[in-house]
Amino acid sequence: MRGIHGRGGQARVLLAFDKQMEREVALKVLREPGSDEGTQPARTKRSTPGSLRFLREARITGQLEHPNIVPVYEVGRRSDGSLYYTMRLVRGRTLAKALAECHGLQERLKRLGSFWDMCHAVAFAHSRGVVHRDIKPDNAMVGEYGETVLLDWGVAKLKGERDIRARDLHRELEKLRASAEETAFGTTVGTPSYMSPEQAKGLVDEIDDRSDVWGLGAVLYEILTGRPPFAGPTAVETLEKVTGTPLAPVREVCPEAPPELAAVAE
Repeated sequence: MRGIHGRGGQARVLLAFDKQMEREVALKVLREPGSDEGTQPARTKRSTPGSLRFLREARITGQLEHPNIVPVYEVGRRSDGSLYYTMRLVRGRTLAKALAECHGLQERLKRLGSFWDMCHAVAFAHSRGVVHRDIKPDNAMVGEYGETVLLDWGVAKLKGERDIRARDLHRELEKLRASAEETAFGTTVGTPSYMSPEQAKGLVDEIDDRSDVWGLGAVLYEILTGRPPFAGPTAVETLEKVTGTPLAPVREVCPEAPPELAAVAE
């Protein structure tokens, strides 16, 4: 182990070294439920809802062999019993951070290549019957060589299979609605600014390919305007805007935006 690469809601990502292949890899480990800050790995060998979701994420990601999706190398258990899977290590920053560092439209337009990479990844996933369901700049990693990969397939939906993450999506939405005093960008389940209206309303069964297309449109909207399409001071107000407020036209927010791209985003 060479340190912590990142943390998520139910897992942490470690820097590791594959001795057989003599290469650095990213090692994602399932967290122990209820542990302080989730730093302890899950040591049970029993099948739990969390472990089933973790293995499902690894399987879905591993089946999506595409240049803009991180490949999965191996799935297994560590000596302490914790589940893990290894992936190609991508060094870089999220598209959200890259956009935050931009000054003006011209700099943001340089991130269009990352947006096209996200589109290619989503199109490929859809061709394999997979809906991502969490498209946003934070889930796109811009690598040090300019490549962009779409991350976090943990809530993805596979057509033709039972949707084991539907209950989780409902639960996360209820958390957002209950956090009336929390800022939209400070909740544990993330900002709803990029949610499609059907997801924001809790209509999980209606989420399909079009919901991902909505998310991509929201990312393009932010590239063109410098802000997400919907944002309020709290998560609840943001949800209300997603479901009930007309979208402000791109060129009304940023008159210099290319009209052709504005039409795509809208």
